[in-house]
Amino acid sequence: VTELVTLLRERLRQGVPNRLENSLRIKLRYTVQDLLKNRPEAESFMDMVTEDIAPSYYCAVPVAMHFNRILARLNVANMNDHCYYTSLQSILEDLQTIFDNCLLYNSPDSPLVSICSILVPALQKQLVNVLEKHENERDALLVADSERKQLELVETQKS
Repeated sequence: VTELVTLLRERLRQGVPNRLENSLRIKLRYTVQDLLKNRPEAESFMDMVTEDIAPSYYCAVPVAMHFNRILARLNVANMNDHCYYTSLQSILEDLQTIFDNCLLYNSPDSPLVSICSILVPALQKQLVNVLEKHENERDALLVADSERKQLELVETQKS
């Protein structure tokens, strides 16, 4: 069964290159939203940093990133559109960019660095858990479908 799951998973990945499954994308988006809405300390990282809030921020930070940008990138206007992200790894990298930017601009003992050093890894871990659960559910469905097809074939051959 394990070999079958591995084979089916590989075939599925080959069939849809560079695309995040829509059902997984939705799960990931809701996970990010839910975690952030229950964490008021995330407010500092929700929107784009402005020069008014952080003078010379963009001299220190080469690539701006914030949680609302990640959420926007996880959204699609309609089901025919593609998500900006092609993998969980690309989402995790954007989350890491938030943390890296926080470290680049703020002193290591800053309260913002403390908050971000807890918030970003917690979110990354949660998203990895969502992916693992999603893949396990999908694998179980693939195995069940394969077993059903084998039974149908056996029944057809008996007839």
